Amino acid sequence: MTLQQLAQAHNISILAPEVVLSLTAMAVLICGAFFPDDAQRRFLPWLAFLGVLISAISIIPLWNRNLQPDGGVLYFGPHSSDHDTAIYVVDNFSLFFKYLFLFTLAVTISISNRFLTAREGDRHTVVGEYYALLMLSAVGMMMVASARDLLVIFLGIETLSIALYILAGFARVRWVSNEAALKYFLLGAFATGFLLYGIALTYYATGSTLLSQVRVVAANPSLAPPGAGSFTYLYMGLAFILIGLGFKAALVPFHQWTPDVYQGAPTPVTAFMAVGAKAAAFAALLRVFPYAFGTSDAAVIGHKIILVMAVLTMTFGNIVAIEQNSLKRMLAYSAIAHAGYLLIGVLATNSAVRSGHNLEANYASAGVLYYLLAYALMNLGAFAVLVYLENAGATAHLPGRDSEETDLKMDDLRGLARRQPLAAAALTVFLLSLAGIPPTAGWFGKFFVFYAAMQQGLIGLLIVGAINTVISFYYYSRPIVAMYMHPEGATPAVDGIEVAGVSPDGTAIVGNTGVATGVSAEVLVAITVCAVAVLAMFALQGPALEWLKNAALLPGGVGR
Repeated sequence: MTLQQLAQAHNISILAPEVVLSLTAMAVLICGAFFPDDAQRRFLPWLAFLGVLISAISIIPLWNRNLQPDGGVLYFGPHSSDHDTAIYVVDNFSLFFKYLFLFTLAVTISISNRFLTAREGDRHTVVGEYYALLMLSAVGMMMVASARDLLVIFLGIETLSIALYILAGFARVRWVSNEAALKYFLLGAFATGFLLYGIALTYYATGSTLLSQVRVVAANPSLAPPGAGSFTYLYMGLAFILIGLGFKAALVPFHQWTPDVYQGAPTPVTAFMAVGAKAAAFAALLRVFPYAFGTSDAAVIGHKIILVMAVLTMTFGNIVAIEQNSLKRMLAYSAIAHAGYLLIGVLATNSAVRSGHNLEANYASAGVLYYLLAYALMNLGAFAVLVYLENAGATAHLPGRDSEETDLKMDDLRGLARRQPLAAAALTVFLLSLAGIPPTAGWFGKFFVFYAAMQQGLIGLLIVGAINTVISFYYYSRPIVAMYMHPEGATPAVDGIEVAGVSPDGTAIVGNTGVATGVSAEVLVAITVCAVAVLAMFALQGPALEWLKNAALLPGGVGR
């Protein structure tokens, strides 16, 4: 290999988003060690925002480069003229997910301020660690999106997971937060073992962990290297990989951690975990299943396994969500159900790949990306509203409630529309979008994946998805009914709030029956941005889908 080839094969410039975010995380961590508490609370969030902004800007020159013949080097790894030996690529598929992760990170940072200042002496000294862990977890998600090697996918998943294990237990004085972190860690370590064992079995059967080479050997067993194991090991490897990724995506029956962890983790962390970790898991699933295994006999068995998982995930998530009284647990089971809907798009993509219909595969994959974008907007918005209500003193004065961090219950929303019409309206928009009511973003997301399933003849799966969508209307309507149709209780759960100004540290001063309560002004911005975007999808769904088709992963190549 010449020096020029070596330089091309290890093009550090394509790692700019990850490098910028990692350096910013280190800077935040160092500043947190030396800055006084007040300076940390004022300065570190803006430093983290700056890192997110620079990282997002560094992505702009890379967009569509993989579609241009002279687009330059967009891969990292041993040099090859057709990129087949690249272990890390920058294509529109990965760049879409990096934008999604950065947006999720920005919203999470914006809704975290009040949580970090809720208890004197508990979190004031770990502000730097909190933001650094968020950013490093986002770096792991980016690694997963760009990986074209099973081991790099594994490293990315571990990077994002280790940070989330710590963040889930960041409310250190709450036993439910400690329980969430321990449960997430133990079950996550168990799932990691399955994933790594699946990678090892795949390597034994194909002689490689590169997705491109796994694809070639899986489609033509005669090309397996000497000494490779039988293809039974490839089937087992795919099954174990699906288990590992199924845990991160909260697919049934690997979902057991989800309700307890979502409920026990701090609400901003729950929002970050619900969107970022799930999107990373589906990025890996789209890379591995339709691309690496889509044309092999193993995909036939894998298709049946994922089909059963999709039906179970949708049905279980929606049915169990009906009886939930905690809003966070309801959203947790809702997230499980939405993972089942996303699997419909993955199955449609795989069916199109096996049939050799590239345009239909592109549409199905773009539908999955659109659904993930809509899912991010409506979930981040819903959790931001919960943060707003918790921070506004929603439960601090109720009997048996120990702090503003205590979960909001359905009854806490009774009469909210009369006291806080804007907060109630925003939460209603997000719930209607989660239910798939037109003309919100959630409706278009379901329409695109359902239509892709219909194109591939997956009519039975489409019917199950439609029935589950109808079931979900009930539990999504419960908070809306409580906000608009139920009278207030003897003690209002959420008092009337009025923004009176903004303090020097960026905190909005609001009146709460005469008592000043701090609500981060950035929370209001996050809610507004998400709500407007969810509604704007009605007018922008066409251009958005066309944009995402350029990001969708097509079979037989990287990106397009």
